[in-house]
Amino acid sequence: MTEGKYEKKKKANEEVEMRKKAIEDKRVAEEQERKRKAEQDRKNAKDAERLRNEEAERRRRNAEAQGGGCSYRPASVNMVRSMWLLKHKFHADGTLSRYKARLVANSSSQQLGVYFDETLSLRSLYGLKQAPCAWFQRFAGYATRAGFYHIRYDSSLFICRQGSQVAYLLIYVDDIILTASSLALLKHIIASLHKEFDMTDSEHLIIFLLYASATTSLDGYTNADWAGCPFTRRSTSGYCVFLGDNLLSWSAKCQHTLSCSSAKAKYRGVANVLAETAWLRNLLRELHSPLLTATLVYCDNISSVYMSANPVQYQWTKHIEIDIHFVRDMVTAGEVRVLHVPSCYQYDDIFTKGLPSALFCLNNLDPV
Repeated sequence: MTEGKYEKKKKANEEVEMRKKAIEDKRVAEEQERKRKAEQDRKNAKDAERLRNEEAERRRRNAEAQGGGCSYRPASVNMVRSMWLLKHKFHADGTLSRYKARLVANSSSQQLGVYFDETLSLRSLYGLKQAPCAWFQRFAGYATRAGFYHIRYDSSLFICRQGSQVAYLLIYVDDIILTASSLALLKHIIASLHKEFDMTDSEHLIIFLLYASATTSLDGYTNADWAGCPFTRRSTSGYCVFLGDNLLSWSAKCQHTLSCSSAKAKYRGVANVLAETAWLRNLLRELHSPLLTATLVYCDNISSVYMSANPVQYQWTKHIEIDIHFVRDMVTAGEVRVLHVPSCYQYDDIFTKGLPSALFCLNNLDPV
């Protein structure tokens, strides 16, 4: 290679390197400028949010100073929308009692763990996911201060004992049933409730049963409509429970799993009514009205009756083994007796089957 050609090639390489260096320097400068602008944008955003929050706090304080109840939402939090529900309240005879307006929150925008634990509200609005718990905690706190205690087997039932006097308070959402053994204690509690809550006293109960009954028998009737669902072929089981002649509880619901025979479907119904009667026995015991005799459970399936007492574990009943052991333990303890009842006297058919009018009138929930 001649000296002239070598110099030209060297000069060309130097120019290429210079262009590469210029391009790299430009890229570095642009990257630094981008980072600087991004940092400035973040700083500006923080400053803007701080100013918005300061303005919201200033407005809130002004509203409180003026006696208003407005709350201003910080810019970084979720908005849970709400609506007003307007309805008419009627007396038992059908006449208009009053107009009612309720502000209800739309909880569909709440997610567990996100916009759930805290809300910017003066109180827990009706409709929020945490509202039932917040309301119950609020009421339970008042009830404890007022001398009530809630029983172990039903947290919605509160009892207040003052010497020989006793009061029972049952709460369901925002409705309260209150009764007491003396008029003076009843009026005292009602006055205390009015001081604590903005409430309306309907004065008279339409139906409420609370008395010392000489009847000590708890009877349950259970049945199942085997594979009655035309889509899933799941069975519908039901039961009704009587304390003496009084119907205490009833249920009719689709079973969670399929049953390969009517005996299995009905045995699950026996287990369901036993769970209900066990809860009722414990509840009555805590109310100082224990039952001294075994609960009688009537089922029109002979196989289910035999399985409740037969200690042999058959192969075809393994998948309902838990129900079997639960029922047998109750029978062995002497708390329950499972008996056969003819289908014509099976009151629970009202809850599980479509009956002809003659049978429906016969099964009028009036146990003999």
